[in-house]
Amino acid sequence: MTKRIETQREANKNKKEEDCKRLLQCNQNIQMALRSKYVTEGQNQFTSIEKDVRTELDHYKEEKMSKLSGSVIANQ
Repeated sequence: MTKRIETQREANKNKKEEDCKRLLQCNQNIQMALRSKYVTEGQNQFTSIEKDVRTELDHYKEEKMSKLSGSVIANQ
């Protein structure tokens, strides 16, 4: 009888260890997926901001050029 109980305890202990390992691996996979998602989102935000800045710079340059060309024409 005690042998049977010890065998069951050992089996339960092994199953619990396997479940813990499986859960730990699942958590690690989720963390890696979230990190990847956040990195991708960060890169997308950076690209979007960079694009907006370039657009603003282009508009600023166009304004400056048009003002300069307007003043050159006025001076002639």
